[in-house]
Amino acid sequence: MALTRANQVWRLPLHPDGTTSKVSAFINLSGGLAGPDGLAMNKDGGLAIAHCGLGTVWVLNRLGEPLYRVQSCEGLSTTNIAYGGSDNRQLLHH
Repeated sequence: MALTRANQVWRLPLHPDGTTSKVSAFINLSGGLAGPDGLAMNKDGGLAIAHCGLGTVWVLNRLGEPLYRVQSCEGLSTTNIAYGGSDNRQLLHH
């Protein structure tokens, strides 16, 4: 879950009945005019985070370690991301 104003992404484990438990901060971001917005998981369990107000998409592994910083060519308001393409490995952002 992206908490834009707190500049955090939280982990919410989902149980089969739809409830959650052990909610915790997955990562604390810094900088920018706003915090995380759109999120997308990849096939390896990693997470892409659209950092609105910084014009960046962070790509983390499943443990929360940064792998890549993708600078947007569309300006600072990067909000929506998804994986697509024929192999579902192409990162798309808006």
